[in-house]
Parts: sequence; C-alpha cells; structure tokens
Amino acid sequence: MKASFNIYWNLNRSCWSVRLRGKVIDHVDKIMVIKNCVFHVSEAGRQRVLREKRKNVHGWIKADNYEIIDDYINKEEHALLFDEIYYSPYKTPFFINRKTGKKIEHEDSIILFHKCVYFNNLKG
Repeated sequence: MKASFNIYWNLNRSCWSVRLRGKVIDHVDKIMVIKNCVFHVSEAGRQRVLREKRKNVHGWIKADNYEIIDDYINKEEHALLFDEIYYSPYKTPFFINRKTGKKIEHEDSIILFHKCVYFNNLKG
C-alpha cells in the first residue's frame, strides 16, 4: 500500500509541515502544488479545540505527493482563477470554499501559498 502525506499549517513554525506515517519529514515555507488531495478534519480534535480554546493539529490535507515551487505568485493577479479553501474550527466543521461557503472534500490540484490554500475555480 502506498503511503500518503498529511500536510498542515504549523502555527509554531509559520510554515507547512509534511507528515508521513505519523512523523514530520519536512517543513516547507515555499509554494507547494498538491495533486489529488483530500481534506480531513478530526471532529474529536475540533471539539477539543472548542473546549480548550487552544489549537492543535486536527485538520490536514491528505495527498499522494507534493511539489515545492521556487516561484512567485501574485495573489491579486490570480484572484480570478483561484478560490481560497478555508478552515477555522471556530467557524466551520470542515474545509470550505471561502467565497461560496460550500464544503470542500477533495480537489484535483491545489496550491499552498504562505498559510493559504487555493484551487482552480474555472473547472469545466
């Protein structure tokens, strides 16, 4: 069975952490492209955040692989092509399209830029 990566925003390091088989193997502060990804939120972990008012790793992006890009992306130029995927345990129980509020469970391709996640909203 092929192992998958769990990728999440690391609040302490202000970068993306990449976990494989339960162990963090990479910290990435550059742009990443991820294909065939699934968004996961542990409801038990979310409830713990709500109860304790202290964040913990309970939401992540599951992916077969990831690619680090040494390029620059102008957020304003790409605003028409990409929507932001958003998650906050205090506001929603799952990942959503920030613009429409619709639940996002999986995407064919996403871009991780700083602490934001974007996907192409011009799908056919």
